[in-house]
Amino acid sequence: MSEVRQAKDEMMLDSNIIPTMYTKDHCPKCKGAEQRFKLAGIEFKEVNCSQNMAIAEELDIYQTPTIIDPDGTRFVGDNAAVEWMARHGK
Repeated sequence: MSEVRQAKDEMMLDSNIIPTMYTKDHCPKCKGAEQRFKLAGIEFKEVNCSQNMAIAEELDIYQTPTIIDPDGTRFVGDNAAVEWMARHGK
């Protein structure tokens, strides 16, 4: 494995990564993802796309919840929170 790839993998597993969760009003899947993160004690930023459609359009977010890591990795849909947690060993 290259040093660059290894450094990137270590960064992704770093417990200090704060993901951004893109949600919409009245989205039960979003509420479920938020609840999973809160119960697990995972810090995250939330952006409500219902209140800011320009951000959703700019980032090509067509489904919520969408969780994006600082490096741009996306986790989308029903299992977004579960997949994020598995990827980060949570």
